[in-house]
Amino acid sequence: MAGLLATCRAQGQYNEAEKLARQILEGREPKGDQSLAAKSDLARVLADQSRYDEAKVLVTEVMVQRRWELGANHPDTLASTAELGAILVCQAQWEKSEQVLGPVMVQMNQNLGKDHRYTLSVTSNLAKAYVHLERYEKAEKLQLEVLNTRKQILGEEHPDTLDSLDDLALTYCRRGGFAKAEELQLALINSRAKVLGVKHRDTLNARARLLETYDGQGRYLEAVQLGKLVVEEMKEIMGEEHPDTITAMGRWAWAYSQVGQHADAHPLNVQVAKTLEQKLGPDDPQTLEAKADLALSYVQMGDLESGKKLAGEVFGRQLLVSSYSTRQWINNLCTVLINVGDFDEAAKLGIQALSEFEKVVGPNHHDTIVATSNLALVYNGQRKHEEAARLAQKAVEKSSVQLGQDHPVSLVSTFNLALIKFELGEQEGALDVWRQILPSIRAKLGENHDVTIKCKVYLEKFTQRSGFLNQATP
Repeated sequence: MAGLLATCRAQGQYNEAEKLARQILEGREPKGDQSLAAKSDLARVLADQSRYDEAKVLVTEVMVQRRWELGANHPDTLASTAELGAILVCQAQWEKSEQVLGPVMVQMNQNLGKDHRYTLSVTSNLAKAYVHLERYEKAEKLQLEVLNTRKQILGEEHPDTLDSLDDLALTYCRRGGFAKAEELQLALINSRAKVLGVKHRDTLNARARLLETYDGQGRYLEAVQLGKLVVEEMKEIMGEEHPDTITAMGRWAWAYSQVGQHADAHPLNVQVAKTLEQKLGPDDPQTLEAKADLALSYVQMGDLESGKKLAGEVFGRQLLVSSYSTRQWINNLCTVLINVGDFDEAAKLGIQALSEFEKVVGPNHHDTIVATSNLALVYNGQRKHEEAARLAQKAVEKSSVQLGQDHPVSLVSTFNLALIKFELGEQEGALDVWRQILPSIRAKLGENHDVTIKCKVYLEKFTQRSGFLNQATP
């Protein structure tokens, strides 16, 4: 039955695998080694279905009993502890997973050797925690070691090797190395399609993660097209409420919003926020991030009251945390506050966000540039035009060098700088800038984007004396 259980797991037949695992467990002596092994097998099946809390209970029971019977450093105890760390990684409990996996990696290196498959698995999971804790250099070092070792021992197309390639691509993406990330991701997609098939769960996830890279590169129109294909296939293969489907759906919604297709983005944002709140709870960081996206979506749909109400709920619950998972929604939340005219609250958030981002990822990072441009708009809304112009100029200079002049963040930042200068009396210069960037804005953001529409309207009315002009956000 153990062989059949492994086959069911490999084929994604998780309901059948769970039935088999429970049958095996029921047939074992309650306190024997075989019972512990059966509990571990059942925990893995539950984890396959994203039922991490149930899996964690079983793994903890096994770990405690093995530690009591065999000692903390016995290979079987270390294996159980490593499984607990892996579940914590799946639950995005990054600090706890680091605390569990760090000592286990040291012991496994000593007891099993750094090339043992258990050691490599633990090292890989610890690197994932480092990525989400923004310790990119540590993460990349460990990931390269694991990738090279797995290539040598297992071959370049072994699933574990491909997992390592996927992890390294994510690290490059999070560090802003989008070209490197895309190169690895395309190779990964091709290999997984060849080895596992184009509709396998791992292949679909690899394609979905490419959406994040496209976002970083400003390739929003391509992201919209890819998101539609991937989400439809994920719904068919994994189900509409599977965590991977929901993650991909959120990225797809973001791409829609970036090209001004807010009516398409909004129902996706509603579904993502609702599903995450049901599954993870209202205070989970992923739920709060989704709610911040939804708040912005309400504003983009013209429902300012709902957007402001939801933004207040998120702002009241979530402390500013310096991690990748929160930076985007912090910038989104600042955008909502700007759009509803709550400049004082936006200033508090924007100043704190910019300070934190500069410390954590540096002044040249994509997210820091967006935060800089947002704060410029806040100051402009507070009629602090000189300070607004200084920050907006800084955002344009940084984005042009780091991202390129035709990157959407650069284009929107340039639009906003011209808007601020227009209000400072430099109308002709602002209009010249808008004329120059309109073709690129159309090509990169699409005809439906707010900035495209505003740029066209302002140019059509350039002979008229401008009053108050609404502002755009990157």
